[in-house]
Amino acid sequence: MTGVAPTGEPLHGQESTESFLKDHNRRDPSNLGPVVGFGKPVCDTETQRKLGLEENSKQPGFHDVVAKEVCKVLNKSHFSREPASSCYLHRLPLNVRVRIYGFLFPHDRTVLEIEKFSQKETTNLAILSTSHQIYHEASIALYHSLAYRRVVLKEYGASTAYLLRRFPRELRCCRWKWLGSVCCNYLLDKQRPFGTIVLSLGDRNHELAVQRRWSFSVFITTLRMDKPLRVHDLTIVATDNWKMPGFAETHLIQDLFSGAFEILGRLIFKGFTKMERKRLVRLIFAKRDPRVQVMRRSDEVEVQVL
Repeated sequence: MTGVAPTGEPLHGQESTESFLKDHNRRDPSNLGPVVGFGKPVCDTETQRKLGLEENSKQPGFHDVVAKEVCKVLNKSHFSREPASSCYLHRLPLNVRVRIYGFLFPHDRTVLEIEKFSQKETTNLAILSTSHQIYHEASIALYHSLAYRRVVLKEYGASTAYLLRRFPRELRCCRWKWLGSVCCNYLLDKQRPFGTIVLSLGDRNHELAVQRRWSFSVFITTLRMDKPLRVHDLTIVATDNWKMPGFAETHLIQDLFSGAFEILGRLIFKGFTKMERKRLVRLIFAKRDPRVQVMRRSDEVEVQVL
């Protein structure tokens, strides 16, 4: 009979079946999603026609950033060694102390789940109570070290947004002039950009997936109430049940382009099916954002938004 597959033969070829299963397997490492690059538009001075994108500057070195911030906050152009000090840390040059802080507070792009601080990292906070000056130096190092980690968010809410924006506070003694100097905490860079942030959506447990979806909306709304959170690479990872009534590709793109984030490098999507990826690309095209360059999977055509 015409249109009926012979007995014992599959309706589709084995290769097409494997391709279909791979495209719908969110956990397949080869199932890559679109990568969206952000940069500064370069235009012709006469015609104002867009010529391309200029990449934003990369993150500077951790030790250089901390040393510069310490000098600004403590209102000193340089730090001299104090061989006679009772605090052994004061006897060391500033660059050596900064390296000690770097050892206590990792800045090596390792994964950090905000809701799961290790006991070791919590114990290292004891150095903050050493002295007034060491408090400032170590707290600044801790503050900037988060920007050099791969921050993974699985739990959301207003508290998560506040935690990402937290910065070292001044002490009451910071305004005691008889100490020899007045600390300039207001000069601290409160908008330091994160290197990598990973947002995980969905869960195998449907109830947890619903809870995470609503918490994510609160998280985005809280971020929008202040200046955008600056990040070089923002990765969106979709797991089971990420999409539900009232939240799909359209709502996700709206949230990401709502002003909650200022993306300086790339917006990366992982764990999305082939159809979801196509919808995401169409929605990003529709934004007509001059800062955006969309690159699809390596086996597909590269597309640019001009």
